[in-house]
Amino acid sequence: MNEETRQLCQAVHQSTRRTVEETWPLEESAETLLAWTDAALNHVEGTVDGFRQVTQAKVDCGMGCSFCCWLRIDVRAHEVFLILRQLRAQRTAEELKVLQGEARMAREALTGLDFTGREAMQRPCLMLQDGRCSVYAVRPAACRRYLSGSVQACEALWKGDPVEEAIQHPLISETGRFAAAAVHQVFVKQGYDGYSYDLPLALTEGLEDQECETRWLRKEKAFSAAAESKTPAGFSQSEALAGLRASLAGVPSKLGVWLAFFLLWGGAPFLLAETSTAADAEVAAPAEVRPLASPGNHVRKLTVEGVERSCLVHIPPRLDLSQPSPLVLVLHGAAMNAQMMASFSGMNAQADVSRFIAVYPNGTGWQNTLLRWNSGGIGPEQQKPDDVAFLRALLDDLAAALKVDPRRVFAAGLSNGGMMSYRLATEMSDRIAAIAAVGGTLTVPDPQPARAVPAIHFHGTDDRIVPYTGPARRHPSGISFQSVPETIAAWVKLTGCPDRPVVQEVPDQFDDGTTVKITTYGPGREGAEVVLVDVNGGGHTWPGKQPAVSLIGKSTREISANRMIWEFFQKHPLPEKPAR
Repeated sequence: MNEETRQLCQAVHQSTRRTVEETWPLEESAETLLAWTDAALNHVEGTVDGFRQVTQAKVDCGMGCSFCCWLRIDVRAHEVFLILRQLRAQRTAEELKVLQGEARMAREALTGLDFTGREAMQRPCLMLQDGRCSVYAVRPAACRRYLSGSVQACEALWKGDPVEEAIQHPLISETGRFAAAAVHQVFVKQGYDGYSYDLPLALTEGLEDQECETRWLRKEKAFSAAAESKTPAGFSQSEALAGLRASLAGVPSKLGVWLAFFLLWGGAPFLLAETSTAADAEVAAPAEVRPLASPGNHVRKLTVEGVERSCLVHIPPRLDLSQPSPLVLVLHGAAMNAQMMASFSGMNAQADVSRFIAVYPNGTGWQNTLLRWNSGGIGPEQQKPDDVAFLRALLDDLAAALKVDPRRVFAAGLSNGGMMSYRLATEMSDRIAAIAAVGGTLTVPDPQPARAVPAIHFHGTDDRIVPYTGPARRHPSGISFQSVPETIAAWVKLTGCPDRPVVQEVPDQFDDGTTVKITTYGPGREGAEVVLVDVNGGGHTWPGKQPAVSLIGKSTREISANRMIWEFFQKHPLPEKPAR
């Protein structure tokens, strides 16, 4: 924002604030306050429209467009209650009940995601009816100031296509933001809730709990911490969209190809990130501020090869930190991050029950959100980043901060993270006792591990992202990976396991469209085993965890991947070193 625009926005802010302060209602009842809020937001809209006319900016969108209705919208408490009043006036009791159910599903899918992950899901707004905004007259200030000059560009962005042209008008957006902030500041000055909330999360609470409005009228915090917005101060919607578009359009970059593939091919893993705890969402302090000395969630940072890297560390509540503890690296898939992986896998719950440290490292990529691992299979031209070096350094760092049992360090991963697990087994067999791969196959062209590393592999036969039989042609991600049968055959040979396996059909107890077959090879050298868990009818999912949407296929309920992974790891600690 240049200085001229900044001064203009400040003038808009001051003028708007004076106007709304002069009209503040004498009677602070819910009805009066909401009517005043409606009028104040219309004042904001008038301000924005005035600048649109002065600048002669083209605006194509309207209440029937809805292509921007997947964006993360931060709201204030008074805006939520204005929307709720509108909903209760226009919908029947049965329709409100249906909306409550939809809101709960949205909350489960969105809770715990950071702001970029929330937007990356492209989940349509709850307020849409037949593609139109059902609360257009009382929509939040953030929606009022998002005015696009190209409906076609908005539609392309919604579909995940690369978009090169500008969508939002920066001047109109900024003046609208400053005007809306003035309305909010008047509420804060009068003692009302000043928190910023994520619209679908706050709306869910408001639909289910009438006490939210009662607390608001008492000038208390209306909604819970779980509904708070985690958008960092100074975050710009237009800048985030520009970054997303740049990532999609960056064809010279292998990373850009990865991102485009996972965003365009209907089934990116981050669509499935589910509920995490409030503690998960609140983790933000670096390790030097929050030492790993107590149960809970911690962010750990370290610099490797001149690049700051990070991980999320979950320490179970009943873990005895005075004794050496097992540690499991849980590696996210492409276009995900550590926090998404914690939610997607649900491994924290298993860690709490089984008392091991769960560590979710972050790969590299865009905005600390759309990340990937250098798992191999890309070619000699891309040797960086050296993620093996990073994970080795991370284990050293954690061993210095915690009592970690060096014989019980394991790696589990999803998709690209599963591929990275195989690479760790190949290049870090001195540190990684055993691995688990879910929907990710072997990418290392000539694996030569120093020891036989036990492996358990889960794969859906209907996986469209990492196909069971391997890519039929060059994979859109640009990565070369083997099929599941090729991967298992190679690992059976590397571990010295016998060719004849033991096959077990898991009883089909749930009518979920899947069945499970477990094929076990072994024992091989040093007692190693290779276990293949075929999920017939399963997609690119985490067995035992039900996805919020069905885009990436079915997830079986017949087994729990987390439980099976931990049981497998318990059987296969790192062999003891022979006495000298």
